[in-house]
Amino acid sequence: MHQGSNREKGVALVGVGYWGPNILRNLTRLAPERVRWVCDADADRLDDIRREYDIRTTTDLSDLLDDPDTNALMLALPPQLHHSVALRALEAGKHLFVEKPMALSLGQVREVVRVAEERGRLLMVGLTYRYNLAIDQIGAILASGRVGPVREVYSTRTGLNLRSKHANVIWALAPHDVSILAHWFGGVPERVRSKTRCVKHSGIEDVAEIEMDFAGGVSAKIGLSWIDPQKKRHIVVIGARGAVVYDEIAAHDRIDIYSPQALRFDWDGESTVAAPRIVGTPEQTYELGMQYEEPLLGECRHFLECLDTGRPPLTGGRESVEVTKVIQAILTAANNGPHEIRAERAANNEWTR
Repeated sequence: MHQGSNREKGVALVGVGYWGPNILRNLTRLAPERVRWVCDADADRLDDIRREYDIRTTTDLSDLLDDPDTNALMLALPPQLHHSVALRALEAGKHLFVEKPMALSLGQVREVVRVAEERGRLLMVGLTYRYNLAIDQIGAILASGRVGPVREVYSTRTGLNLRSKHANVIWALAPHDVSILAHWFGGVPERVRSKTRCVKHSGIEDVAEIEMDFAGGVSAKIGLSWIDPQKKRHIVVIGARGAVVYDEIAAHDRIDIYSPQALRFDWDGESTVAAPRIVGTPEQTYELGMQYEEPLLGECRHFLECLDTGRPPLTGGRESVEVTKVIQAILTAANNGPHEIRAERAANNEWTR
């Protein structure tokens, strides 16, 4: 457990490029009085922030690190910067939230986790789907045995990516599926296989087809693409007695359950992704309704609560280690064939098999 902190202490956001403004929007909705600084290297972006919010801004990270009234930083930087900035923040005694991926190598992630533990600082990684109520509800449905033992999972994450070429589609999107599946099936996969392609940019993977084998016979197939003009966030879970479907884009607060009799599949042989489309009428539909909220809002609230209570976060440094281990295995498997994965030792919210 990290050392307790004071409710009066403030939070600073570092990085307001692509994802940072979304974090800022939710932070100011939850606790505007606690947002002390916004830091970014781009002065024009900071001008935009000042026009919308009454918050101090700076291009100098030292302003945040030297401020005794700021005890936590939230990093939403290009991933290659996370490691060095995270270490500076921890060495300055700050608690820390880091948007995924925490770093672009397992060694760097482990170093950040080690330093946070040595200094007794809170470390949380931004795996937003672990704060999605629909994902928790599907987990409860699977645990209830409603669709029987799970056999197959198909996930599709696509959409055009026109942003900076600082990472590939695997680092950007696969952590979501890794964290979701580990949550549902109690640990990281035992082995992975993958194929990747560099279509738009040489040397940067923008299409990936991934297969994961979990303990208990569950197989997951994940399709990722940054060149598909249609944005899709679609998960199908096939059990021995039915199926569960979650289409985040079409119905973010609805989960459909199909009986075996209702299952019909439409396979698109031209698709770059692995998931089939289920056609037919669901036997039952769960609607989260008023319970549903933007997952990022829940994630930001959880970070503030962990700061105030001292309890470990749902998605802490140890979980980031396991996610990073699987991402590196996916990249290795693309070049060297199937790759075995061994889970870390059990500790707090760490995953085990």
